[in-house]
Amino acid sequence: MKTKMIRYFKKEEMKSSLQEQVLHELNHVVMERSPGSSLEKQLAMISMTPEDLAVLRALQPFVSQHIDQVVTGFYSTIAHVPQLSEIIHGRKQKTEQQRWRKDTGYSKNY
Repeated sequence: MKTKMIRYFKKEEMKSSLQEQVLHELNHVVMERSPGSSLEKQLAMISMTPEDLAVLRALQPFVSQHIDQVVTGFYSTIAHVPQLSEIIHGRKQKTEQQRWRKDTGYSKNY
C-alpha cells in the first residue's frame, strides 16, 4: 500500500512539474511559417497547435533520457499491427536502397 501511495505522489509531483513546464514553454513557443508553405500544410494535416508544441518541448528532456525505451516500445507495439509493420518494413527497405545508391554512386540513370 505504501508503495502505491509513494508512486501516486511522485506521479502527481511529475504531473504538476510537467504542467508548469508546459506553461513556461507556451510563453516561448513561436510557430513561424509562411502561408501556403509545405510546413504549414504538414502542421495543419496533423492539427499541430502551439499548445502541442509546448507539450512536446516540455517532454523533450524525459524522452531524451529514455529514448531507448521509447523506441523499443514503439517498435514492439507496431510489430503487433500488421499494416503498420508492413509500412515500417517498406520504408526501411527504401531507406537502405537509398543509402546503398548514395554509398556506391549508383543512380537510376544507369
